[in-house]
Amino acid sequence: MRAPWVLASLIACQAAPDGLTEDPAPPICGYTYQRPTCLPCAAPEPFAPWAEGGVRVDDFGAAGDGDRWDHQAIQQAIEAAGEGGTLIFTGGKTYTVCQPLSPLSGQTWTRDGDAPATLRRCDPPAVTLTAGVLAGDTRLPVDHPERLEVGMWVSPVRAGAGTFFDGEGLMHHPVLEVFPDAIRVWNGLEQDYPAGAIVVPSFALVTVKGDDVTLEGLTFDGNRGGNDAFVSWGRHSSLAVGMDTERCHVHHNRFLDSQGDALTMQGHNAEVDHNLFEDLNGSAIHLSWSEDVGIHHNTLRRTNLKAASVQHAEGAITWSLNNKRMEVEDNCVEEVEVPAFADVMLHGGNDGVVLRRNAVCHTGGVLHVYNISTEPVATELIVEENRAIDAGDLIVAGVAPISGLSVEGNRVHNGAIALQRVEGAVVRGNTVEEVRVRDGGAPLIWLAGCPSALVEDNTLFGGRYGVAVSAWQGTASDWTQVRGNSALQQLNYALITGTEGYLDAEGSELTGVVADDNVLCSSVLGKRDTLVHLGRGSVLARSCVTSNAGGVALHGNPEPRDHGGSLVLSCTLQADGELFPLQRPYVHDLTLSGNTLSSPLREPLASGQDEDANRVAPDAGCDEAISASR
Repeated sequence: MRAPWVLASLIACQAAPDGLTEDPAPPICGYTYQRPTCLPCAAPEPFAPWAEGGVRVDDFGAAGDGDRWDHQAIQQAIEAAGEGGTLIFTGGKTYTVCQPLSPLSGQTWTRDGDAPATLRRCDPPAVTLTAGVLAGDTRLPVDHPERLEVGMWVSPVRAGAGTFFDGEGLMHHPVLEVFPDAIRVWNGLEQDYPAGAIVVPSFALVTVKGDDVTLEGLTFDGNRGGNDAFVSWGRHSSLAVGMDTERCHVHHNRFLDSQGDALTMQGHNAEVDHNLFEDLNGSAIHLSWSEDVGIHHNTLRRTNLKAASVQHAEGAITWSLNNKRMEVEDNCVEEVEVPAFADVMLHGGNDGVVLRRNAVCHTGGVLHVYNISTEPVATELIVEENRAIDAGDLIVAGVAPISGLSVEGNRVHNGAIALQRVEGAVVRGNTVEEVRVRDGGAPLIWLAGCPSALVEDNTLFGGRYGVAVSAWQGTASDWTQVRGNSALQQLNYALITGTEGYLDAEGSELTGVVADDNVLCSSVLGKRDTLVHLGRGSVLARSCVTSNAGGVALHGNPEPRDHGGSLVLSCTLQADGELFPLQRPYVHDLTLSGNTLSSPLREPLASGQDEDANRVAPDAGCDEAISASR
């Protein structure tokens, strides 16, 4: 049962996505461990520039010199190209933009030549409030209104740390009129601002409002260094795909230096592929109210540099609410201090999210999903065949239960898979390796309050704890199966079935938890008494348990109870020392039946154990079973 999946996982790692490589190491506990290392993410494949036809923005007066404002000339070219037309930017030029641009339906924006064509956010003009304004005001008295234009989106900014809260973080304010001593904006301000507050452009470089728009081969420069007085995840994106737009295609572009998020997506049937996202204040991609979006073959590097300041930039790719059928496949994420993928809401019905074949290196987490609602959430979330190296943990947790999770075929190096309040989860065929001991250590796979889960055919290597099945705040992990796993080179518990935290809690129990056909092997550095802990109501069956450190402890319950003990059935138990050292006075309601016991220092079994049906075989061991797991 075990042989095919372990061999397949090793072969798959050799063909991992860009960003991963392997270093061989000698076998330990029968498992040939290959230490992975990160390689730089490969750049997206080259873009073939537009060769013929189309409307050139230069013909309408766009200078592209990186100095003069070009947005008015570009807007004229957009209108001249018309719906279904093609807009061409000249390669090697930088077009400065100080108000949002919007493609018409059916338009393609592209470049000619091999050199980048760049749309760059302008440096903010020096404009200051001459008097204080209040929330709800639309007339803003300023010292240099002539430096602003009708159509600009602006925000006052109070002196501060340059965060989301220092300006109009949620509302946009288009300029409707320019007076000799003031400007008038379209809608009222969110908050008060004092005299002396600056007024800056606050807008998305490009806003897609029509259908069938293609953006290809362009560079979007957010000029975050010149726009650091105030940052907002949504107001300052480089590209915003609007609500209910259809079939937007964003490919072979570069998103650099974004002031907020690089791309905010609310469209349907959109494709985002072969783009580079690099050096961003916020997320590379932020999705809400989107449907049928594909995110493929992108490179994400050093995103979320000011995640706390821009707000709502929890992951390199963040999805918040009401997203349906989203595929995130074959991307490479590296050098990010937050998780590569994050959903911290789940309050708005996200469903049908697939994370597949992504490579993640040196991030603050692989995946963080939190249901902050008090209502249960049913969502299809598939996480499979991803490779994560020094990327932190894969966490799915909820205040109320989450259902519909599948985590299969992933390799996580120096990270863990942790599920909390997830019902019916499938955790299958993953490899979790070499978790460095942090904060006392945590299980490599930990199910806390996760009933009816299946933990099957996983390889766990190194770390302090292997598989832990426990309760969480009154929710037990009942009817969970731990089957066909190999937990190898564990410093402490290779298998824990407890009821609160890692161990038993007074007044509660597990029901129907079965650990079947597993291989459990301790580190040579492991403790003598802590390889397996069975909480009451648990069964360990047909497994191989071997301690290289000199002891195997199969804990029953800390004290006698009336609601059922633990059972060890048809296992091979092997130790270099005592099979049950130190803990014998505390073992109760633990039944051993039909097992093979092997220990040169074996002592009589503790009280409450049935040894009549067990076989003592000093030469028996787990070598054959462990070898079969390779």
